[in-house]
Amino acid sequence: MNRFNICVVSEFYMDSEPLKEALQLLQQDRRFDIRYLDNHKVAINGIIINLANLNCKEVTKCMEMILDRYKYAVLMPLEVLPVDDAEELLQRYPELSVFGVDWVKKWGRLEDRLAEIAEALRIYPWMAEVVRQRPVPDPHPYMVEVYVAMDGSEVCLMLNKSKTFCNGKETGLTLRFAEYDVFDGKIREVYRCVKKYAKIL
Repeated sequence: MNRFNICVVSEFYMDSEPLKEALQLLQQDRRFDIRYLDNHKVAINGIIINLANLNCKEVTKCMEMILDRYKYAVLMPLEVLPVDDAEELLQRYPELSVFGVDWVKKWGRLEDRLAEIAEALRIYPWMAEVVRQRPVPDPHPYMVEVYVAMDGSEVCLMLNKSKTFCNGKETGLTLRFAEYDVFDGKIREVYRCVKKYAKIL
């Protein structure tokens, strides 16, 4: 279920207004969790969809075409890394070993995202211990998220939305998008739940 209100990136997909509106409408549907990855890609329920060359001028048609690509992507077999490639990836990012070799083989094609996850585990070692002791079955890399309280009091790890841990303890955390702001030298999405949290992953 969609527990977040995520803003549409204003420059998304060359300012295609029908496409942006279609994504907004889909985002309001509780069946779809939409994350904006770059100017041409989104992740819908953790499935990456490339919307490049999607030519549509009406919102309804855009929605149909987006869902067609999503359904096709869901049915496509995953590209699993060979064992040697997975082991090489683990050598570069040993922190990922807490998820297991099979997980790295399955999601290794998303190396950039895995590198970001490894960096977060390196900065906050308690997260690796949480994953090791209380594993979540096959968390999608784009559903692994890290939020830092802007007052420095708390760091939270979300795994596939089914589990949330703040400072190492399991907790409930419902976040609502508030604004964009600078945190740690970068422009971040900022969410609110009593206090403000910057999304760093």
